[in-house]
Amino acid sequence: MVFLSLMEIEKGIHADLKSLKFSHEEVSSLVEFIDSTGVTNGRVSLVEFVRALTPHEVLTALQKAMMREVLKRVWMGRPRLLTWLARHDPDHVNRVPTKVFREGIEELNKHFQQQGRSLLSDTQVNAICEIASGSSRDVGYTAFLNSLHIADTGIR
Repeated sequence: MVFLSLMEIEKGIHADLKSLKFSHEEVSSLVEFIDSTGVTNGRVSLVEFVRALTPHEVLTALQKAMMREVLKRVWMGRPRLLTWLARHDPDHVNRVPTKVFREGIEELNKHFQQQGRSLLSDTQVNAICEIASGSSRDVGYTAFLNSLHIADTGIR
């Protein structure tokens, strides 16, 4: 996954948005805010950055494109993933920490490998986790998996 540092974001703002006169402290606050929208870890992922600064319509279109290409693999493995996640949900609340959800996706990837199917890349796994978590610390896995469906988008 690609991460942006405070220095990179500050340099980009000063180079590309010269009309905005942000101090170092203001940029630092912006970076802290963006980091807090996902997993607060002192780093800003490219996905967190785009999610925080992209207009809603563009973000929605981007997510739909990602869902068509990346999430169809999750849809194919949803029964296995649901079973794995349910075993890791001791309170049966249909929610697991994002870290546990990621482990479930990685287990699904191992299954793909055993079947000789192409694997999800680390970038794809990270994107799936970002989409499923909505930048929160946990994933409502049943609702997420139920939201996946196949749609025929072919031209007739």
